[in-house]
Amino acid sequence: MGDIEVGDRVISVDGNATIVTGIFPQGEKDIWELTFSDGVKVECCSDHLWLTQTDKDRNNRSWSKTINGKRTRYKSEKEGTVKTTSEIIETLYTKRNRVNNSIPITEPVNFNEKNVELDPYIMGCLLGDGCFRSHVGFSTKDLEIISTIDSFLDSEMEISKRNEYDYAIIKEKTAHKNKIKQYLINLGIWNKLSHEKYIPDVYKYNSIKNRIKLLNGLMDTDGTVSKNGKYVSFTSTSKKLIEDVKSIVQSLGGIATDHTPRNESYNYKGDIKKGKISYTITITMNPSINPFLLRRKSDLVVPKTKYKPKRYIVSAKLIGKKEAKCIKVEHDSHLYLTNDYIVTHNTFTTCYTALALLADKKIERIIITKPIQESGENLGFLPGDKKEKLDPYVQSYYTTFVKIIGKQTTDLLFGAEEIIFEPLAYMRGSTYDNCIMLLDESQNATIKQIMLWATRLGSDSKAVMMGDTSQYDVRKRDSGYNDFIKMVDGMNHLFLFEFDNLDIVRNKFLVELTDRYDKYRSENDI
Repeated sequence: MGDIEVGDRVISVDGNATIVTGIFPQGEKDIWELTFSDGVKVECCSDHLWLTQTDKDRNNRSWSKTINGKRTRYKSEKEGTVKTTSEIIETLYTKRNRVNNSIPITEPVNFNEKNVELDPYIMGCLLGDGCFRSHVGFSTKDLEIISTIDSFLDSEMEISKRNEYDYAIIKEKTAHKNKIKQYLINLGIWNKLSHEKYIPDVYKYNSIKNRIKLLNGLMDTDGTVSKNGKYVSFTSTSKKLIEDVKSIVQSLGGIATDHTPRNESYNYKGDIKKGKISYTITITMNPSINPFLLRRKSDLVVPKTKYKPKRYIVSAKLIGKKEAKCIKVEHDSHLYLTNDYIVTHNTFTTCYTALALLADKKIERIIITKPIQESGENLGFLPGDKKEKLDPYVQSYYTTFVKIIGKQTTDLLFGAEEIIFEPLAYMRGSTYDNCIMLLDESQNATIKQIMLWATRLGSDSKAVMMGDTSQYDVRKRDSGYNDFIKMVDGMNHLFLFEFDNLDIVRNKFLVELTDRYDKYRSENDI
């Protein structure tokens, strides 16, 4: 993530590009290496956020409506919740020793279509079971593959049969030269041996349609499917080609899992010789994509509609300390893809947004405040000078900023007064231009205090108010929070967002605790 800058584009979970709107250095942090069920690894810090489903989420059951006095239970998966790396590590496995956390799989990634001189299906066949050394050719016993390749060739090229299974792609008599050979030279793959093959980038990062055709060619020639249609695999002696095929599968919303490499012997004129190491991957595709075009293989494939591809987090290892960085993306899901098309989560909400605006120079300052009068005490009862009196109220903001950008950067921003804490009582008479104003714990403010805060908004400024009606520290009748929300509902340029208990990211215990507290409040009219 080191080279990413604000304004760059990354891929989100729906396969489309999204803009990076904020970058937040974290300083040096403990770094964990997470390993997924397909063997892919990723590094992240303890506070990094992930959207995961637990075993309980995936196997959730709901009751149907009562019909003729009967109800039935049916599987109803929950979408999952946002968790930190630390929370995931604490819950890697269930009590039954099952892998617990899974992450969503990306939709097929929409790379831009690029012009290629050789059809992707033909390129796939040549990489899978073809030759491009002394000539451009391939071997197959499937006449359907011959017919498909022929249909994708242009008028200057034709197929020539060499023997029972070997074919060459040659130029028509009227053509000046074999342009496919020249194109392979330009791509840098001419004269490559089987164990040296790889997919050129112009094919690997092409449109969804062209990547599917490329995969079809590879799988029709060097792919296999089990008789029951449930297991699909690809084998090659080229480690690089295997990695490239994995990338294609992952970019199409599939999973590719490595097998143990094999190095088998063979008999050559009575001598036992060691063959090249062969690599095999098992492929699980997005159910809407068949990896084969060849009918004798494609008709066998059973789409994974019930058990769709998933990535499970199977292990975590602390690997040391490194400089960490978080990014914020524009996409509504707040999800983006890391290496190997792993779906990971965006940063915290309000404070990240404020820091993003500051980093983009769209504002000059962040003004943070909260009601000082809490639990029956006000500022005057606290010992010390103004700073010492304010420290307890600043601390929650400070801790959040440190999590996002690290202690050093947070201290610099506070020292430069680019982040300022203002008690509500001290805001009267001020106007805050070109800034973002954050009011936390607003459920503890009277409507007069909220209006005092809201009317400080100056030109080119934004304001965000946060409150939780389950955490009053004043008498409920003294709070103006609900009255203010009702008063401004429907106003232009004002947006209301309501989070529920499943959005809690601090501690999984709090989800159940707040559910029970909500029930208690409802039953006791609190």
